[in-house]
Amino acid sequence: MLVRRCGVAVPPPVSVIIARDAGGYLSASPVGAKGDVAGWVAWVADAVTRSAEQVGDLIASAEELRRRWDARLSGVRSDAAARRLVELVPLHLVVTAPMVAALLCVSEPTARATIEALVARGKSARAGDDSTRQGV
Repeated sequence: MLVRRCGVAVPPPVSVIIARDAGGYLSASPVGAKGDVAGWVAWVADAVTRSAEQVGDLIASAEELRRRWDARLSGVRSDAAARRLVELVPLHLVVTAPMVAALLCVSEPTARATIEALVARGKSARAGDDSTRQGV
């Protein structure tokens, strides 16, 4: 819902925070806290805040990783499919040639060559040996 309605690129993983503190969630809930709605709202607000901070850290790490990837792609044309794929890898941690072809609107041979370009520069590791199922 956040992505669709608010344009949030990386929704905060609030459920992870709640799962890590299920006891806090239950004790702060209006049922567990005997009607203390304000205490429960404060607990949820804290969980959302911690979650947003974690997303900020994740985005900063991803940006640093992307800068390092860009440095490894020196000498590759700025409009090359390999550069466009680097932008998509954080969203698709495992990619295949057919997937890359669809995502980048290129042919499967070009997609395979793009994957090979990243593998050759040490960005990715090949997950399969079959060229029809090549993925990273």
